[in-house]
Amino acid sequence: MSDQLEFDIPIEFLQPSKGKVFLVKLDTLPANQDLKRRLVPNDPLIDVMAQGGQADPICLGETELGIEVVDGRKRIIIARQLGWTHIEATIKQMPHQRAVILSAQMNNLRSENDLTDIEVIKQFMDAYPTTANAKTIAHYSGIHIERVKQLMKVCVLDRLLIQSCAEGLITEETLEKIAKTPGGEADALEKMNERAKHYSRNEEGVWRSEKTGKILSKPPTLYTPDDAKAISKVTRANTISKLNLNLGLNVAPRIQGYALIDPSQVFPDLDHARLAAQPGYVIVQVREV
Repeated sequence: MSDQLEFDIPIEFLQPSKGKVFLVKLDTLPANQDLKRRLVPNDPLIDVMAQGGQADPICLGETELGIEVVDGRKRIIIARQLGWTHIEATIKQMPHQRAVILSAQMNNLRSENDLTDIEVIKQFMDAYPTTANAKTIAHYSGIHIERVKQLMKVCVLDRLLIQSCAEGLITEETLEKIAKTPGGEADALEKMNERAKHYSRNEEGVWRSEKTGKILSKPPTLYTPDDAKAISKVTRANTISKLNLNLGLNVAPRIQGYALIDPSQVFPDLDHARLAAQPGYVIVQVREV
């Protein structure tokens, strides 16, 4: 399988097979934390599976990397929650990169939420590190291209932050705010690590407050959009006595406020902003304070 992601893979080839259904042991499949699905307590699928069993088999891909879950991550989590030991599945041989594309399409058909979209886009970026772009990802996943562009910025954040979102410790809104905030990633990791010390989680995934000893009905929130907003203000308020842009500009030393900004913004004009965006440079906004 080529490592190029182009517009030439027949969609019909990717449809999951309705072939032979196997009974697969749940303990042979990836752990819940690796499935990247958040399960809310009142998810209607829980009652459906509890009362009527499994309506549709999950789809597994037999790839060069081993067995991969193409479709059915939530059903696996619920089956484990209900105490099942096995789950019905169809198994289809395919290259890993095809499994990524098929998984993206199936996820988009079944669910439209930011966390699922983030994981889908992250899979594409990991499987096609040099050729995946917003246009091709949108083509194969069905996610709107503008949304893909926004979430690609989230997907390059530390994996721990994305995993924390899947576990309900931070929200999708917070992830996006962190991605847009200069210094947000480091601040979030530091604060979340410190705040996590006030809680504990048992093997069943139930959280407890170390301070009060109370059992929590949901995971604690370890970082919020307001936290990211606060660090943004701190960053802008920081001062330095001298700024060296290495642009051949004669900038007189003076107290200046600074912040990372998007290259599309003007500083001090578009040409300077583009120049500063080259490797080794940092785009800053200079103002006397």
